[in-house]
Amino acid sequence: MRDGYPLDGARREAIPLGLAILGISLATVAASGHDTGESYDRADMTVGALAAFYLIANLYLVYALAMALRWTWQYARASTRRSLTLGLWLMAAALAVIGLASAIRAALTVVRWRGGSVTPAITTVSGHLIAVAIPLFLIGAGYPAAHARLSVMRIRRQRRSMYHRLYPLWSLLHETYPQDALHHDRVSPWTLPRRPRSVDRRYYRRAIECRDGLVRISPYLGQVETTAMDLSDTSAEVLADQLHHALRAQAEGRKAPYGAIAVAVPHAQGLDADVRQLVKLSDALNRRASRHAGHGQHKDLPQEST
Repeated sequence: MRDGYPLDGARREAIPLGLAILGISLATVAASGHDTGESYDRADMTVGALAAFYLIANLYLVYALAMALRWTWQYARASTRRSLTLGLWLMAAALAVIGLASAIRAALTVVRWRGGSVTPAITTVSGHLIAVAIPLFLIGAGYPAAHARLSVMRIRRQRRSMYHRLYPLWSLLHETYPQDALHHDRVSPWTLPRRPRSVDRRYYRRAIECRDGLVRISPYLGQVETTAMDLSDTSAEVLADQLHHALRAQAEGRKAPYGAIAVAVPHAQGLDADVRQLVKLSDALNRRASRHAGHGQHKDLPQEST
């Protein structure tokens, strides 16, 4: 894009806008003695000033809509986001329909100014086209934002679920390493769905605390299975048993036989991929606690209140 092109384009567009404003203003003054307040359908178009008013307004509207349609069409073709592309195509369709209706009205204005008769149905159809196109334009303008908002809500709903599923692992590690708890505000769990921003904050905090706890206990693990990538149900069950043995060994004061190792590290990058690994381990811990409770043993993992 050339330097100064947007400013030059704005200046060029100011010329037809200024001419349209001037023409409409002059037509308004000239028609002041002939305007009876009638609608477009009933206005006396044989009066040149009235005809000029409607003709200039509709012609400029057609021009402005054509320019807007051109840019909307280009951006819709270049867009790579499906929601934005769909919204732009809806807006382009609405602009085309409104432009067509305005062109029809401009032609009808000329016919009536020349003394010709116009079927009322044609004027009615042009009005209906505009009535349909305006909501379509608003839908197209709002669709990308609505889609983005729904996507955010879906992600937060998933993170809320993952947050609660991490509780068995988090509670086990938090009880062992309470000093690793990050600062948090005192909010009851039932308020979590009502504070959208707190969902992400609590989700990040719990994931980080779980990972910190696993790093601390990892020297007591040391088995090959603990370094498994993308935990399966089987490897998660094995790691859950090993984690309990490691915590017991640390509580008894045994010496750690290994240095710190990577535990349940995913192939993919990012916090969400890491959390999926932690959730598999947490689910395995929850199943382990349920099995032990079913066999009459003490259920060592509390349930998080919701």
